[in-house]
Parts: sequence; C-alpha cells; structure tokens
Amino acid sequence: MGVSRWRSKHGGWYHHSYEHLLASKGIKIRSSRTGIVARSGSIPIIARPLPKNTAYPVAPSEVKEILDGFPKEDLKGLKAVEFVPPKDEQQKNAWGQYKRGRRVIELFAQRTGKNGDISGKDPKEVREHMKRYVIPHELGHHKALKTLGTDKTLQMAEARADAYAFGMSVKDKDAETFKIYH
Repeated sequence: MGVSRWRSKHGGWYHHSYEHLLASKGIKIRSSRTGIVARSGSIPIIARPLPKNTAYPVAPSEVKEILDGFPKEDLKGLKAVEFVPPKDEQQKNAWGQYKRGRRVIELFAQRTGKNGDISGKDPKEVREHMKRYVIPHELGHHKALKTLGTDKTLQMAEARADAYAFGMSVKDKDAETFKIYH
C-alpha cells in the first residue's frame, strides 16, 4: 500500500497536522512527514505522529530558521529538537521542555478546537510565542547547563533560561533580573 493511501486510510499525522490546520486558515507551509523533517546544521528536527485533534504549535521549518539564527557555539552539544505528543498532564500543560540527560528540546503537541484554535489560543499568536520565547527559553536551559552546570534551585534555572530568551547571558547578574518571576 502506498504512503498516501496508508495516510488516507489511517489518518493520524497527515490529517491532523499543524500544516493542515494552518492551510485551512490560508497559511501555506511545506508539508512534513514523521521522522527527521529538517536539520539545522547537524541538529535533526524530528516529528512524531500526532494523536487525533492535536497540532504542533510551530512548524519544523520555523524551528530550523530559529536555530539557524543562534550562534553555533550555543547550539553545540544539542542532539535534536523533537516534536512529540505529551506523555502526562504536566507535558499537556507545557509548550516545550529541555531534556538535559538526552540534550534534546521537546516541543509538545497541543489540543485543537473546532474553530482552529490551539489550546484555546489563536494559531498565529501561538507561533509567535513559540518562536520568540519558548524555543529560545529551552535553548537557554541547554546553554546554561553547558556553561555553568546544574543550578541549586529550579527558580535560578528558569531565570537563566528566561535571561537567554530575552537576549541576555545565562550568568548570575543577568539571571537575577528574572528570579522574581519564578
């Protein structure tokens, strides 16, 4: 059975993809598949099949563009960016997570509504939030761990990632600015 016939018969990733959702809103994105769908240098961007009525909050091609805009030194050691369905309630309520043991950024699929929203939000706003904050924040965790090692508190780890997302360093003097938010 050909791939397109299998996809038509079994639904899943092809029928419920973020690209399909955006296309329904008139936003054109190159169609993706599961497996390695893009690369930023040597970093693979991997997409996993989606559960029904979910979508990924940003396209793999956009993640590639974002990573390509960061200094190569900051990306060194990052093994992959993976689009994955959430495994538990904590992940269902998150946009992404840095898995430090694997050195991987995971971006979580989100529920889609009947009117095309993603987790109750406008898809365009979600994409901007992912591009401007979530992905740089998760990359900030990678940079901080690589540069400074493990923090003693979650508050400081999150503050370092926030500082990086806002274009500052992961060092104490910049991270202190963001501690009050965590």
